[in-house]
Amino acid sequence: MRILVVDDNRTSADALARALKKRGDEAEAVYDGATAILKMQDDTPDLILTDLRMEPVDGLTVLRAAREHRPPIEVIVFTAYGAIETAVQAMQLGARDFLTKPVTLEQLIRRVRSEE
Repeated sequence: MRILVVDDNRTSADALARALKKRGDEAEAVYDGATAILKMQDDTPDLILTDLRMEPVDGLTVLRAAREHRPPIEVIVFTAYGAIETAVQAMQLGARDFLTKPVTLEQLIRRVRSEE
């Protein structure tokens, strides 16, 4: 599975991409929403894992762009700010899942596997 990890925390993004590669996925980390949107146009991933709060392009903008892509790209949104309203908004926009940080690697891998 080709997975794009989007998180402005470079350490977290890189660690997650490395862990996904170890389990056999093609994973790439990018550190902002604008780069993620460009990447999905150039090389469509099967799944995007995106942080919600990033500047200036946030995770909901990444989610919208992914869902408008043809065919739509599946997205899992994660955040340290797990407000119910935000989770509902993400799900209404088409997110496959919404996770609140801290997310364990095992938790995330289970969610990714459910996409396969």
